[in-house]
Amino acid sequence: MSENPPAASTPLITEPFDDHLVPTSETQRLSCEDVFRRLDDYLDRELSDAEMEWVAEHLESCAPCAQEHRFESRLLEQIKQKLGQLKVPDLLVKRIAKLLDQERLRGS
Repeated sequence: MSENPPAASTPLITEPFDDHLVPTSETQRLSCEDVFRRLDDYLDRELSDAEMEWVAEHLESCAPCAQEHRFESRLLEQIKQKLGQLKVPDLLVKRIAKLLDQERLRGS
């Protein structure tokens, strides 16, 4: 990651990322819209290494995006905690296991 964030007047990368399209120099940076569209995948660590780095760099230099990231990150943690506290009925667990076994047999 670069130590100095790009200046505000640098061009914005607004195209969707794919494996072959990532910012290639320090004169390019992601827009807030680019980061916002990728925030869920960033939180789930589903972006490429390059995308993760560019989003992280943007979050380091953009207070509004960093605030949104913190909000969504906390929300996900709270949801995970609540889901971890739910007691799933044994009958439901058995029914799901049975259905999964049936699907595995069909796929074999």
